[in-house]
Amino acid sequence: MEVTKQNQLTEVLEKLAKKELQIKLLVGYQDSINGYGWHVKYYVEVIKCIEYCCKCRAKYNVNYFDNYYPLHHQHSHRVEYKIIFSKDFRNVDDLCFELSNI
Repeated sequence: MEVTKQNQLTEVLEKLAKKELQIKLLVGYQDSINGYGWHVKYYVEVIKCIEYCCKCRAKYNVNYFDNYYPLHHQHSHRVEYKIIFSKDFRNVDDLCFELSNI
């Protein structure tokens, strides 16, 4: 991989991380369709971590409700992970382009 492509991928991953998203990137070597040779294959998942209070969700249908009377200081904190994007790629440029649109 060229240095510029590597820098481009690093920048895109850093931007997603600053948006508090988690990125799972798997890279492997795979035979292409119809036997045209072996290629590097990229698989990426972008995961959003959602923190919420189960009491606020049940009563007000929101992740957190500031005025949960009378128990406004007794939130029940939970975390859920939601996959918001997943796709296979064979080209780093396509991978960077798709991730930069998230």
